[in-house]
Amino acid sequence: QVLNWMKERGFAFARVTASARVDSVFSTADVQYVIEPGPVTHFADVVIEGNTSVADRILIRELPFRSGEIYSNKKVSQGQQDIFGLRLFRVALSDIPDQPVDSTVTVRYRVREAKLRFLTGQSGYSREDGVALQGEWRHRNFLGAARNFAVSTIAQTGWLASAGDNVTPRLFNFSVSIGQPYLFSRRLSGSLSPFVQFERDPNLRESGRTLGINRRDVGFVTSVVYQKYTFRPISVGYTFVRSLQYTSQREDVTIEQKDVFNKSVLSLSGTFGKLDNYLSPREGYLFQPYVESAEALLGSAIEYIKLGTEAQAFVPITKRWSIGTRIQIGRLWPLESTLERLDSGDPLFEDRFDPILFYSGGAVDVRGWNTGLLGAKTARQAGEEDTRIVYEAAGGRTRLAINMELKYTLPGYGRKWQLASFADAGQVSSREVTLTDGSSVIVDDGRIRLNNMYYAVGTGVRYRTPVGLVRLDLAFKLNPSTKDLLSPEDAYNGIDNERFSRRFNLHLSIGQTF
Repeated sequence: QVLNWMKERGFAFARVTASARVDSVFSTADVQYVIEPGPVTHFADVVIEGNTSVADRILIRELPFRSGEIYSNKKVSQGQQDIFGLRLFRVALSDIPDQPVDSTVTVRYRVREAKLRFLTGQSGYSREDGVALQGEWRHRNFLGAARNFAVSTIAQTGWLASAGDNVTPRLFNFSVSIGQPYLFSRRLSGSLSPFVQFERDPNLRESGRTLGINRRDVGFVTSVVYQKYTFRPISVGYTFVRSLQYTSQREDVTIEQKDVFNKSVLSLSGTFGKLDNYLSPREGYLFQPYVESAEALLGSAIEYIKLGTEAQAFVPITKRWSIGTRIQIGRLWPLESTLERLDSGDPLFEDRFDPILFYSGGAVDVRGWNTGLLGAKTARQAGEEDTRIVYEAAGGRTRLAINMELKYTLPGYGRKWQLASFADAGQVSSREVTLTDGSSVIVDDGRIRLNNMYYAVGTGVRYRTPVGLVRLDLAFKLNPSTKDLLSPEDAYNGIDNERFSRRFNLHLSIGQTF
């Protein structure tokens, strides 16, 4: 600690030696520390060794110090992390080579380059979404300057899914991205990613097309990221999408309808806090607010402002016991003409707005419910050709969700096996109102009422594998709605056949809950 204190204040060549003299008769010991501080030093030259495809200046500009500044050991270590963070190298080491002891110090970084071009593939599974596949080809140093270039594809196939009350979602995405790690500052980076995406949205009716695809999006995403601390960025983003939806929600429409419109969204998000392990945390907290704005001024056919935040906290109780808590809250305000069209019940704008609303329920949300089905919902036929009866979630303009999970690491298995008990709560602002004639409608005033919260408890097991954390959770609804206990067919046909078994929900998936 003494040596670190000295080196953090400019004494790069400081030395600390210790000696002890023990008196066994009186059971005492004299300990002596000798400090040789050496001169106060300033950064001079930086030597880079082992780089072949990227110039020295590209690496030097990533360092948190400049020639002439007073020496700091933390800045040297931070520079090592920043160079490694370029994802160009398998190894990055820092040290002070042998040199004369004077008022300047030369710092050396030794690196070993990774393969510049590589291909990766990943797979995953969840009970509700089925098998998911992802592939990527990446060039780590595209056109020099440590730029990243990638071609990626994602396929959420719906294969082997057991969506139950939902239409099984599908998504196929192809994108090209380029990332620039240095934008006028070592802390600023930027990216641009054009994409095309085909989706089967459960909230739209079936289109009769291959795999039930009912939406196509073509557009691009660009962002500028400020990152002072690892895993804690602040990002400004812009997304432009030309969207084509193939169907309409109107009951009187029997032929395929096409709705083409633009979405233009400006966003700001950030991550604040600190965790002991960002992949599998046991201690610390995170706070992640965001804001989105889509307006006609930006060329958007739908206008809204969306605010939200997610807060997480983790506390170790003992070596094997830990507890984690998460709170998510969000609010959505449709603007001007969009609000008028929604309030008038325009089915065209309802379709456009469905992906923007908040939903709750699922394997990483309130686990007593299937994905998005917590709260108000309607039973309908999936499509003209698909005669299955399914639930369609209403969503809401406001959302609140709370999760608490107690984990226990099984002894003798390292951290591979864990047991978990959890309690979840959630609500979206839409609700079903019964009219005087006995019929019902779904209304949304954007208000959260704590006495309308839905609750679930459950238990699960986790197993850590090389490809991620496999989770199996069994949840129990404490206060389900009437429709929660009815199958979609019974709700659609007005049959009062509540089933106790529908209080239970089983989730099998890969990845952390939060």
